[in-house]
Amino acid sequence: LAAALKEYKKAMELDSTNGAALRGAAFVHMKRGDYGEAVKLLRQATEADPRSADSWVVLGQAYAGLNNVSEAIKAVEKGLELNPNHEQGKKVLGILKKSQKPAGKYEARFDGSAVSSGMYFYKLEAEGFLSTKKMLLVK
Repeated sequence: LAAALKEYKKAMELDSTNGAALRGAAFVHMKRGDYGEAVKLLRQATEADPRSADSWVVLGQAYAGLNNVSEAIKAVEKGLELNPNHEQGKKVLGILKKSQKPAGKYEARFDGSAVSSGMYFYKLEAEGFLSTKKMLLVK
């Protein structure tokens, strides 16, 4: 993966608007679990070529890796708007929409047995609502 990333970076140095290189580097970051960096690169790709359905769909996948389902859906829908026949986009959108829950009351349990005592943050996100809270785990 390191060698591939190095080559993509060389291509981006030659042309910072090279969508294929930006997407390729983003894929490497996603493979490594660094979805934040992937989102940065894919936002560059969509700014460089806003008509690239591939860039929008992959951006959606990167947002999904960050558990930002609402942004993921928006990005994939933009890709499908540009190319309604984008098979990967259709699959990704289907998976994302299934992951959304209808409005209602939900309960989540946190099992802290595998982590150390300390301050943890959690995020609650719904359409039009975002709240980050602190949680103190004392063992």
